[in-house]
Amino acid sequence: MDRPETGEKRAAILAQFHAAEYSAIMARISVWSQLQYAAWPILIGAFALLAQMGNISPKFRWWAGLITTLAVYVAYQSTMVSMLTYVLLIEEYVRPRAAMIVGTDEFWLHERVWRKKLPANPAWSPWWPPVISFLVIALVPAGLVYYFGLHAMDWRDLAALLVALLLGVFVMHLSRSGMRLSNGITKICNQSPIAVRAQDSHRVRSPPSRRQSKTQK
Repeated sequence: MDRPETGEKRAAILAQFHAAEYSAIMARISVWSQLQYAAWPILIGAFALLAQMGNISPKFRWWAGLITTLAVYVAYQSTMVSMLTYVLLIEEYVRPRAAMIVGTDEFWLHERVWRKKLPANPAWSPWWPPVISFLVIALVPAGLVYYFGLHAMDWRDLAALLVALLLGVFVMHLSRSGMRLSNGITKICNQSPIAVRAQDSHRVRSPPSRRQSKTQK
């Protein structure tokens, strides 16, 4: 039978392991975040390079620009899915095991409080990536047919369109995966007493309505 001192030492060692694991995961999330924001300078550089390729037909430069944009968007969404996977790993596996050791889950508060406090922002809707992708996929071929004529289209245009549609499907799949991961994280965070208290404190601090003020008077 283990002595109390041995159990305490084991708990302390496990707590250090969990803290180190959390730090390692957050470092990976930080790296993925930096890679995600690097996508847009890469895209701008690709457009600048395509603009200098005067020896290539403008039609194929448009196709190259479309496929490059979608490929960068796929990379962008992939980094998002990777970051959310790591956050879910923390909330679903690492935090509960650390909480069993210390007797509370009131640590690593950012994700749980942030998801409760952050107001909804339509600009960050998960539906924007697939909507923008398929809108661009529709507009670029339509513009090429309008400008060059349907007779100027050949098998290379069809192949480029198929590649663009495939990349659009990848964007849709990654967006749906991101939504499922985000919903799973939110569900776990909303079950935390921290989130419940944050919601209750928000209700207490909210100012009374005009009708309530008149009733009090």
